[in-house]
Amino acid sequence: MKPRISLLVKLAAPLTVLILLTFGYPAYRVYQAVNDQMQQAVQTRLRGAADAVAAAAGNGVVGQISQTPDAVSSPGYTTLLPVLKAAQQAGGLNWVGIYYRDSARHLYNWIDADADQPGYPFFFATSEHQAALDDGQPRFTHYSDEFGDYYAYVTPVYGPAAGGAPVIIGLAEASVLEPTRQRRPSWAACCWRWSCRWWWRGWCSFSRCCD
Repeated sequence: MKPRISLLVKLAAPLTVLILLTFGYPAYRVYQAVNDQMQQAVQTRLRGAADAVAAAAGNGVVGQISQTPDAVSSPGYTTLLPVLKAAQQAGGLNWVGIYYRDSARHLYNWIDADADQPGYPFFFATSEHQAALDDGQPRFTHYSDEFGDYYAYVTPVYGPAAGGAPVIIGLAEASVLEPTRQRRPSWAACCWRWSCRWWWRGWCSFSRCCD
């Protein structure tokens, strides 16, 4: 026996396809625009914090802090620490600090908003960290450690050289954890849930009219 397609399916199926075609692309564009605005807002916060820290630590200020654990009690450390804490709090960031690099191109913590001891190795330096120290150009970067996935902005810190020309002596970083970015649903999933909700409500309304 030839299967019969109900009137509800005949009406709802083409309407669902039409609505998805009509609203799917605009919905995706709106979703993309919102994501772009959120990304730009995060980048502005990161850039502002890192630039402020680099400016405060420049001109030899951070150079007054020795690269040893006992430096946390030094005047230079206690002077610069409130600047880092204020930048972290103002930007709602997870980490703000400054690294230094040794002759083997390994990065170490110099000072951070959490008041950690100088000299702790940074095991997760990316090519962007290294490049910013090499050419002096700020960069955005991603990296992961035992605490999570980070999105960061890094910018060089300058200090005076013997001849008076500024040289790069450290690297300021401002970063945020990004677990919410990874758990964010895709636009296709949002459109699918929306279309299913619309179809169910339409079916309920149609059923009541047919009763």
